[in-house]
Order: sequence, then structure tokens, then C-alpha cells
Amino acid sequence: MNNILNIDTSSNEIIKVGLNIEGKDYLIEQKLDKKKAQIVLPLIEKLLNDNNLKLNDITEIKVN
Repeated sequence: MNNILNIDTSSNEIIKVGLNIEGKDYLIEQKLDKKKAQIVLPLIEKLLNDNNLKLNDITEIKVN
């Protein structure tokens, strides 16, 4: 199984966190209102929980 976590913190306005699960994409975007690290970790957790995955299920991480 190929599960890719995509993290994009390149913008100073929006953070994007996505999952590609066997070719199907899931994406969460959130406007910045605090530090990036305080936003990105809960987004990753939500995305994993919404798709019944654990961090161990991720086979690749891409960061931009």
C-alpha cells in the first residue's frame, strides 16, 4: 500500500496538508492565524484520523 503525506508550508497565508492513498487525494487547507507548527500537526492528525490511518501507515512524506 502506498500512502503519501504531503505538507506545504511555503505560503505565509495558507497551510496545505494532503494524503494520497493509493492514487486518491485528500486535502486540508487552513489559513494561518498562529505559528505554522501549531497548525500543521493537528491538520496531519485530523487527516490521518479521517482516513483511519496511523503515522506508521505513511510510506512517504513530501514537504514543500
